[in-house]
Amino acid sequence: MRPRIFQALFTIACLFFLPIDLYAGIEDRKQVEIDAYIKTFSLPFRMKQHTAAESLAYTGHSDPRIFDLVEQQLLNNYQSLNDSYDKDWASWLAKALGFSGNEKYLATLKLLQQNAPDRKLRKYAKIGATYTKQYDKWNAIIMDAEQYSDQLSLSENRYANMLRSTEPGLHKLAAKRIFFEGVEVHSISKLIRYRIDNPSPGTDSDTKKWLKKSLCTDCSTFGSRP
Repeated sequence: MRPRIFQALFTIACLFFLPIDLYAGIEDRKQVEIDAYIKTFSLPFRMKQHTAAESLAYTGHSDPRIFDLVEQQLLNNYQSLNDSYDKDWASWLAKALGFSGNEKYLATLKLLQQNAPDRKLRKYAKIGATYTKQYDKWNAIIMDAEQYSDQLSLSENRYANMLRSTEPGLHKLAAKRIFFEGVEVHSISKLIRYRIDNPSPGTDSDTKKWLKKSLCTDCSTFGSRP
C-alpha cells in the first residue's frame, strides 16, 4: 500500500512542480532577450539596432525598458538622418514602436508623422501607429507561457502559439519565420498542416502560400535570412 501512496504523491509532485520549472526557465530566457535588446538600443550600432527592430515583430516583447530606448533613439536622431541607410534604420525603429502594443508611444509616432523631414520615416511612423492596437493583442498570444512546451525552444514555442491562434496575420508571420529559420519540428509542422487545412476566416492567398512554403525543406532559400 505504501509504495502506491508514495508513487501517487510523487506523481502529484511532478505535475505540480514541472510547470513551475518550465515557467521559470522560460522567464529566464525572456529576461536574457530583454537584456540583449536593452544593450543593443543603448549602444550606437545602427546595423544591430535595425536587425533587432525587425525581430521585435515576432518575439512578443512589450517591455518599456526596450521601447523607451527605441523611442529615445528616434527623438534624438529623426531630424538629422544623413543617408538612405540612416533613414531605413529610423523607419524600422518607428515601426518597432508599434510592435510594443503600447499606446504611450503614439504621441511620438504622431510627432514623427507630422514633423520628420524624411518621407519614408513619416510613412513608417504611420504604420507603427496602426500596429499598436494589433500588437497589444498579438504580443499576449505570442507570450502565452501556458501553451509553451519544454520540448521546444523559446522561438519555436512562440511560432506554435501564433499558429494555434485564430489570427491570420500571426499565421503568416510564423510561417515566414519558420521558413527563413529552417525550423523542422514535427509538432510545429503538424500545426502548419492544420492551418493549411483549416484556415481562419480572413486568411488571404499570400498567407496560404507562406504556410505551404514553410513546409518546403528543399526550397533553394530554405533556412536563409530574408
